[in-house]
Formats: sequence, C-alpha cells, structure tokens
Amino acid sequence: RIFVAKAERIDTTQLEIDFAETKKKLDAIGPPPPSDDKDDSHKRRRKSKERRDLRTMAVLREERIEMLDDELEAFVRDGKAKRIGFETSYRLGYQRAGAVRVVVARATYKTTAEDGSSMRLTVPRPRELLRRCLLAPSLLAHFVFAKYAMGLPLFRLESWLGKDGISLDRGSTSRWAEDCGATLGAIVGAMAKDAMSAFCLSTDATGVAIQPAPRDDKARQPCKKGHFFVVLADRGHIFFEYQPEHTRAAVCPMFLGYSGFIHLGDRSLRRGRAVCRRR
Repeated sequence: RIFVAKAERIDTTQLEIDFAETKKKLDAIGPPPPSDDKDDSHKRRRKSKERRDLRTMAVLREERIEMLDDELEAFVRDGKAKRIGFETSYRLGYQRAGAVRVVVARATYKTTAEDGSSMRLTVPRPRELLRRCLLAPSLLAHFVFAKYAMGLPLFRLESWLGKDGISLDRGSTSRWAEDCGATLGAIVGAMAKDAMSAFCLSTDATGVAIQPAPRDDKARQPCKKGHFFVVLADRGHIFFEYQPEHTRAAVCPMFLGYSGFIHLGDRSLRRGRAVCRRR
C-alpha cells in the first residue's frame, strides 16, 4: 500500500476471473493431435555431450601445474628417455582475493653541507584521495562499488573484512563513503557543466517513493513522490538529478543557460514543451 505505485497495483480477483475464462477455452480446444511425422527426429538439436572449452570462455590468468615422474625424469637426465610433451586438461579454479597491507616507504636522505652540518630530507607524501584515511584507494573503490553499484550494505562489508581479522567500525566506513561522495562529486559537477555545451540533451524522469520521516506518535504515513531525472549528453556524459516535483519550476533550473536542443521522454513531453519554447 505504501511502496507500490498505483499503476503497478493489480486486482487479484480480476486475474482469477481471466485465468478461469482462459482455462475454459483451452479445455474446449482439447489436446493437440499426435504427430505422424517420424522423419523430423533428426531435425531436433542434439545436446552436446562434449565438455566446454575453458580456453574460449574468458581471458583468465592461468596457473600451470606440471606433474612429472621422478623415475622417468632420471632416465631423461641420463639420456635414456626424452620428454616429448604434455597431455593437458583444464579446470576452473578460484583464488580468494582479500585485503592487503600497502606499505608506503618514503626514502630518507642525509645531506652534509660545506660547513659540516647535516640535514635529513624525506620524500614528501603523495597526494591522497582522503587525508589521513586508513584505506588505500583500491579498497575505497571496492567499498564504493560494492555499496552503490552492487547494493551491498556496509555491515556485510565489515563482516567480509572481519573474516580476515580486520576490524572496521560502522562510523568510519560511513564517513569514508560520505567523504568519497563529497570529493568525487566535483567530477559530476564538471560533467554537468560540460554537458551545457552539448548539441542535444535527452532527459526523462522516473518516479520514486520517498519514505517520510517518522512521526512522534509513530503513525503510519504514505510515501512521498519524488523524481529522478537522467540526462544524457551527446558528448558521452550521463548523470542523474533528483527533483521533489515534476513541474516546469523544477525542470527549468536544471537546464538554465543551455541553448541547444532538449529531447524529453513521452511522459515529460507535455510539460517539456514549455521548457523548450522558453529555451
């Protein structure tokens, strides 16, 4: 009642009536007559009994295991036998990937001046994505991809690292995810700025249900309606923007200053005509 859109709600009683009518029509037709054609058996595609060739499935890193015979190898060394090749077979294996300890070793030098005084110099720290962060960029990328691309919650990521004996608290991982969004958000802003010089922009909105804030009396509330606009620029940029309403007042600021063509979806076409005329 709260989370499903009105257009997606189905009356189950009507479905039962439709299924009953369809079943009556099928029963009246009866079963299909048996086929007398005995020559079409060769046309059926036979299921292959051969093993799949792992060499053509994907580009995988190979780990070769050579099995040698100690007695025959002794004959090979004495010149009484000769190894002419290997008989190979393939298996699909897996190597667990886990966290690694990244050691950043900065060299320290000692210089001596002409007056005999010495000075120690250390290579400066490299530029970091997040200052004083425990995670390296590779693990930060894994966290962000697992959470926002694969939908994996942070507590599962903590359990994954906990199996390797690494303890991370929820507050730190949440803060790192927020800092990554604030830092990398400048890239999205640059994409949106560059998209304003594109020849054409294609946009459409998708409605989403927004869960309301809980009330003091803990009463149930229906979800509010929000809209996510996806914008595709002809220069290869794709970005999303959230608007609480699907109106001209909400859409116009998104394309403020744009002088090209705007292609809108079917649902946004009627409201988008006013935007196109204005631009």
